[in-house]
Amino acid sequence: MLTHRTRAVPFLIAAFLLTCVSATMVVQAEPAATTKPATQPVAAYPLDVCPVSGEKLGGMGKPLVEQIDGREVQFCCKGCVGVFKKGGEASHKKMDDLIIAKLNDDYAPKLCPVSGDALTDDTVNLVYRPTNQLVKLCCAGCVDEFNKSPAKFVAKLAE
Repeated sequence: MLTHRTRAVPFLIAAFLLTCVSATMVVQAEPAATTKPATQPVAAYPLDVCPVSGEKLGGMGKPLVEQIDGREVQFCCKGCVGVFKKGGEASHKKMDDLIIAKLNDDYAPKLCPVSGDALTDDTVNLVYRPTNQLVKLCCAGCVDEFNKSPAKFVAKLAE
């Protein structure tokens, strides 16, 4: 004879399976909603030293990672975070210079992403700060055009 408990078992199993399937569908849908747009290629963090102290990142434990003014900055210690923030634009400029020095020799593109002209000795080096990416332009005249829509021109570098 079936009791009310044994009659409920198939319904409980069905409810459990339905819950599992629903949870799986939600988990699979979430990553698509959090991915970055294709217009901003994700580049690896370019520096292996702290932009404040010059100390090797990881030499004092795991580097501290901060988002400051829309860019990722990694530090060797908490003290350097405050120093960087107080320095404002001067700190960002110093970091830009470190990135340019580090990536300059290995820069692969041979054409200006703005004009399409060949890069020469008159090349202007700048850093696209949201991705800490080195960008070389053929001349100072291309800087204004680049600054109007930098993500568009950075995307061209990935092509």
